[in-house]
Amino acid sequence: MNEPLKTDDILTPAETKVASGYVAGMVGKEIASACGTSYNTVVRHTQHIYDKAGIPRSTNALVAWFLEKNLNLDLSEFRKRIGAAILLCVIGIQ
Repeated sequence: MNEPLKTDDILTPAETKVASGYVAGMVGKEIASACGTSYNTVVRHTQHIYDKAGIPRSTNALVAWFLEKNLNLDLSEFRKRIGAAILLCVIGIQ
């Protein structure tokens, strides 16, 4: 049996399936097919996820939020480190 996700207290089971689809790299129509539902239902679930999570309406934001919540990732620190690495590369090129 799978362990419960930390987002299970926030999302419905259907919303969790939709979010997991985005995490797996699927697009809306693929998620609809995999879940056996309509594309419009996936869109509605996606909008509910954005509202519940308080995140921008962006698939990237949804995936980052879902992973951060369930894997205890601090993506803000990760972004800072990536930004610093890019700056070092740019400075090193000049």
